[in-house]
Amino acid sequence: MLRFLRDSGLIEKQIFDARQHQGWRRQRAPIALGRTRALEGITVLAEGLTDGDLNTRLAALRGLGRMACPQAAEEILNWVAGAGLAVPALPLQSALVQCCAERPQILLPYLQHAEGAIR
Repeated sequence: MLRFLRDSGLIEKQIFDARQHQGWRRQRAPIALGRTRALEGITVLAEGLTDGDLNTRLAALRGLGRMACPQAAEEILNWVAGAGLAVPALPLQSALVQCCAERPQILLPYLQHAEGAIR
C-alpha cells in the first residue's frame, strides 16, 4: 500500500499541502500524512509543530502520533524540550503513547530532565 501511495504521488501531495496551504487544508494534510506511516513525512510533520496556529500544531502532533514509530516520538520530544508545553497535555500524551509503544525507553532521558508541567 505504501508503495502505491508513493508511486501515485499521494504522499507528495500531502507533504505539499502541509507545507504550502493554509486553514483546513493545512490542518487536514498532517493527519492524512500520519495515516500513511510514510517515514518521509516525519520531517514535514515536525515542521508543523512550530506553526503559529494551535490547530495546525495539534494536527501535526496527531499526524506524528499516527505514525506510531520511535522516530516520530523523538521529533515530538525534541520539540517539547525546546518549545515547552505549546499544546494541551492530553493530545501530547496520546501521541507519545502511540509512538513509544515499541520502545518506551525513549521517554526515560526526557523524563529525567523535564521539570514542571512538561513532566
